[in-house]
Amino acid sequence: MINNLKIKILAIYNSKHKFFNTLVVSGLILLLFILITQKDKNAAQPVVNVSTTQSSLPTNVRRDENQGIPFTFNEKESYYINQIITNNDGVTGFSWDGDKNIYSTKNGIYEAGTNNPIITVVINEIRWANNFSAVVKTENRWKMLDYNTKQLVEIPVILYNPVIDDKRETIIDFKRNNLFMYNISDYSVKDLKFEEPIQKVFFVKNNKELVVLTNYATKSYIYSIDQNFNVSKKINTDDNYELGSVSPDGKVFILILNNNITVSNFDTIVGSDIFLNKSNLSVGFRNNTESVVVEKYKDSLGRILDNIYISNIANKRFKISDSRPLINRINRDLRIIFNTNGYIATFGENKGKTWILSLKPNLYPTYSTTGDLIFSNIKPESH
Repeated sequence: MINNLKIKILAIYNSKHKFFNTLVVSGLILLLFILITQKDKNAAQPVVNVSTTQSSLPTNVRRDENQGIPFTFNEKESYYINQIITNNDGVTGFSWDGDKNIYSTKNGIYEAGTNNPIITVVINEIRWANNFSAVVKTENRWKMLDYNTKQLVEIPVILYNPVIDDKRETIIDFKRNNLFMYNISDYSVKDLKFEEPIQKVFFVKNNKELVVLTNYATKSYIYSIDQNFNVSKKINTDDNYELGSVSPDGKVFILILNNNITVSNFDTIVGSDIFLNKSNLSVGFRNNTESVVVEKYKDSLGRILDNIYISNIANKRFKISDSRPLINRINRDLRIIFNTNGYIATFGENKGKTWILSLKPNLYPTYSTTGDLIFSNIKPESH
C-alpha cells in the first residue's frame, strides 16, 4: 500500500513538476522578502546615546501597534487650506504678530492682504522669527527689520548665519564650531566653542535657552544651552539626523532621518514614526504637545505631492490636508510658521504665494484684502 502511494505521488509530481517547482521558488522568495523587510524595519529605529551625565537611552525603539497609523478620522471634522491671493509671488518667508501677517520676497517686505510695502529693497537672504522679527541680508550686509519705523537697521558686527529671537533682544550667530550670542541693546557678545561644526540653532521660545545641532562624520549631536550660555545637556545619535523642530518649552525636539521622525528629549525617546518610503519631511511645533508635519513624496505617476499631518509627541498622527491646491507644491526651504495662538499653520508655495491652513476644524481661513484673518464656519459634507 505504501509503495502504491509513493508511485501515485511520483506520478503526480512528474505530471505537475513545473507547478510544484514554481510553488517552492515562490515560497522561498516570499520568505526572503519577509526577512529583508524585517531587517529594514529594525534598521530604521534610531539609536540615541547620552554622552554627559544623563542615563543611557534605549538602543532600539519599540513601536506600539498604533504608531504610524493615523488617528481615527472624525467625519464631522474637516480642515481647510487657503491662499492669500493678494500677496506677491515668490514668497521667501513670513511672520505673525497675533493674527497679523507680513511676508517677504526677493524685492522687499510687505503687509499680507493689503500688499502694502514695508521695505522695498533687493533681499539676498532673510531669517524670520515671529512678532515681525527678522534679520535681512542686503548688499552683502546683515541688517535688522524695525517694523515700527519701516526701516532696516544697521547691525554693527559681522554675521555669518544669524538667527533672531521673537522679542528682538538677541541674535545668535555661528561660524563652523563657534557660536556667538549678541545682546541687541549694545551688541555685547558671548561665545561658545563646540567640538563639531554647528548645523542649526533653535531658540526655546518660552525662555532664553537654546538647542543646537552639530554634526561630525556620521553622528549628530544635540546640545541644550542654558540662560548663562553654558552647555547643560548633550546627546548624540548613531546617524546624521536633522534637528527638525523644538517645542516652545524646549523639553522635546524632533529628529528627522530620511522618512523617519523621532521625538526625543535629553533623557529618553518619546516616540518614532515612519512615513512613506523616500519621502522628505519638514516639521514645526504648534505647541508643546503637537506638531505639523509635511511629507513630500513622489507618486506612481512621478508627480511631487505633499501630505500635511497633525502629530502629537507620541507620533500619533492624522492627515488633515494635502498640497493639491498648490500648483507648485509646498516650499520645504521655508519654515512652518504659526500665528500667535497656534491655530494657523503657514506655508510658502514654490515660486508662489502664502498659504494658510486652519488647525481649527470646520473653519475656512481667509486673509482679507484689508489685512484681517477671518474664519468662516463650514459644515462638513455627510458621508
